[in-house]
Amino acid sequence: MKTAFFSALLVAFSLQAAEPVSEKPQAPAAEAKADKEVSQAKNIFPLAEEVSGTKLIKKRDEYLKARKWVLGYSRSNPNSAYLGWAEGTLQAKPDDVKFGQSRVMAFESASMEAKGDFVRFQQRITTTETLRKFFHDSGEISEEDAAKEGSRLKVIGEKILALTDAKLDKALEEAGVDSAQSRTQPIEKRRKLLEDSIRRTIKIRALESVTGVRVLATFEDLNAVGVLIVYSDNQRELAKSILIGRTIAKSNASNQKEEILKQIEAACPNGEKELAHAFGVRVMTDENGDRVLVSFGQWSPAVTQADSRFRRDTAIKTSRAQAMNLADGALTDFVNSTLVFESDSSVWQSAELNRIISPKSIEEVESLAIGETLRTVIKQNGKATLQGVATIKEWTVNHPETGHLLVGHILMWSPTSRDAAIHGLNNKLTAKPGTGNSRTNENKIRISPDFDKDADF
Repeated sequence: MKTAFFSALLVAFSLQAAEPVSEKPQAPAAEAKADKEVSQAKNIFPLAEEVSGTKLIKKRDEYLKARKWVLGYSRSNPNSAYLGWAEGTLQAKPDDVKFGQSRVMAFESASMEAKGDFVRFQQRITTTETLRKFFHDSGEISEEDAAKEGSRLKVIGEKILALTDAKLDKALEEAGVDSAQSRTQPIEKRRKLLEDSIRRTIKIRALESVTGVRVLATFEDLNAVGVLIVYSDNQRELAKSILIGRTIAKSNASNQKEEILKQIEAACPNGEKELAHAFGVRVMTDENGDRVLVSFGQWSPAVTQADSRFRRDTAIKTSRAQAMNLADGALTDFVNSTLVFESDSSVWQSAELNRIISPKSIEEVESLAIGETLRTVIKQNGKATLQGVATIKEWTVNHPETGHLLVGHILMWSPTSRDAAIHGLNNKLTAKPGTGNSRTNENKIRISPDFDKDADF
């Protein structure tokens, strides 16, 4: 038998040697090389330049560099203001009917995270705990001890089975498990021989007022929304004076500008298509020379042309109310709000060597576990009584790339409108909704209108 086997093997090698050698490159070899390159470590991990938000950060840096501003507190910033940044991921894809709503929620998420970082910067309580363990047991176990241990475990197992056999079988049958299989499972005992582990736990708590914190600019593409926030003592004092009603109409002729609506139109030469990228509160100066608050809110009705007219009209009406409420909520958050930040995180590594003893065998098993946990909760509460909040514009437009319908609402508060409300005058300004068009998806980065060219934070 052996002789026949080696003879067959020799014939096989002879046939391979007799085959002509081709001078052309073999396709399978090229494919194998390609597979090898793909499997290299540098090719199996996500590329840094493809990580969501990387392009937004580049645009953000260009925005700051052009103005010679920096993140955080800096004398380079107007009035030494604080600038913060965060990003929110769009969970819905561009072809999802709720993509427009996901944009707004991504902004809200980024805004909250940026405020959370601001609160952590202002003041926080941090507690840490690091636990290091090292254990080594070099004692050997004899075969006799192992046999005794196995026998003892076997007896205990038999007694347990005898005592509860009927109840266990019934429970297993109700759960759809074959009770006969469970009886064949060996009883094992694990003995730890070596452990080398470390765990680090960090808990952060912060509670701070975010009155006077507002949106400076937003950057977005089809994957994420980035938000720049700004805070300064001047803005905080303005917000407090508005809250307690100390702000009065000064009508400062030396600081007068155009009407707010005209300023918005000047900052948005393409009209509603640019307003679609405006979120949150801006502080502007009106035609009376007074500092006023302008709040931008928007939402998206999750409808298409395939929906009935009744359903579309209802969804659009609801979205307009949502946009107005979001704008109103942003005003309240600026004037008077507090943020609670909590974050618990743990990272650990554990390497173990265990001896597993069963009635039939004894074996040693090595294991390595590396893990992490993170829980972050950010909660913001706001409350304010404002008089004279007026609507200055409502708009409607299609998203410039995906075509989703967007509706928006712009609210304004000023000392003049507040005085008009107190005196019973109707100072509500209105504007006709705008229209827009749709384009093919190119995933361009769009930046919010620049309302802070003069930058007096």
